[in-house]
Amino acid sequence: MTDEKLKYLKNKISLELKDVSTQQGFEIICKRLDASEKENAELNNEKGKAEMTEEKRKKRVYISGQITGLDEAEYKALFNKAADVLRQFGYEPVNPATLDETENTKNWSWHDYMKRDIKMMCDCDYIYLLPNWRNSKGAKFEYMVADLLNIPCLNLQDVQEAAG
Repeated sequence: MTDEKLKYLKNKISLELKDVSTQQGFEIICKRLDASEKENAELNNEKGKAEMTEEKRKKRVYISGQITGLDEAEYKALFNKAADVLRQFGYEPVNPATLDETENTKNWSWHDYMKRDIKMMCDCDYIYLLPNWRNSKGAKFEYMVADLLNIPCLNLQDVQEAAG
């Protein structure tokens, strides 16, 4: 019921009521109705926002592939190309190859990278394996963890089909 209709009904009924005690009872009921209407509107609004946020939230996809043994330009090109493809299809890529630009990782060991990357992957909805993932001990480990945690694995065909 809209606010205008509710106001109209309150006024119409209150004009028709002659008895003061009935009028007071009516006012109490109207206050309760107002509170109830407002509460329902707020609940519906919050529920709608939550549903809309979930629908609109881009699914996060962790990109996994070989880094060790490739030169920086080569692995960054592979990871960045995958990130671009995922973005084109509406996903939010999580690209570990670009994180080194924002963190001081100069003296990091392989283990340090894996600890950081596994944490990031766990916050993602999917893992996307680059074609060279089988050449990488780290990517195989990421795949194994994702599998154990039921994080689905995407490939290019899945991405294209999901986009319609």
